[in-house]
Amino acid sequence: MASRSTHLRRALALSGLSIAWSGAAGSVAIVAALAGGSLSLLGFGVDAVIDAVASAALVWRFGVEGRQPERAHRVEQTAERVVGVALIALALYLVGGSVRSLAIQAHPETSSVSFLLLLASAALLPLLAVAKYRVARRLASGALRADSILTAAAAL
Repeated sequence: MASRSTHLRRALALSGLSIAWSGAAGSVAIVAALAGGSLSLLGFGVDAVIDAVASAALVWRFGVEGRQPERAHRVEQTAERVVGVALIALALYLVGGSVRSLAIQAHPETSSVSFLLLLASAALLPLLAVAKYRVARRLASGALRADSILTAAAAL
């Protein structure tokens, strides 16, 4: 069985990958949304930003534990709060966007950018979510487990 430090390195790597993906995909989505007026692409971009913030909190959390194991419990609690707030922010954004879309009777626009982001997300994010969940279980990290849910939601 792998050591805790090995699992911490995996958690850092997965969180870093999540930040990189969210940064790249979110940037493309937001630029395309602003250029084309696509509410659905803008929503994807906002979700990516929220996911990146949660993953950045986890990079901090696992980095602190790697350097100062005695602080692990306290930084886990803080990271859980940050990821929890990210999940609530995503839920509020989705509810607000849905109500707005219903009110103005908007329909999702299709574009090659949105289609490519959908394909890439469908391929990468479920694998990333499962990997985060497995490492979270090994580390007993509620924060990483919640982030795995956020990543899985982004894949939908």
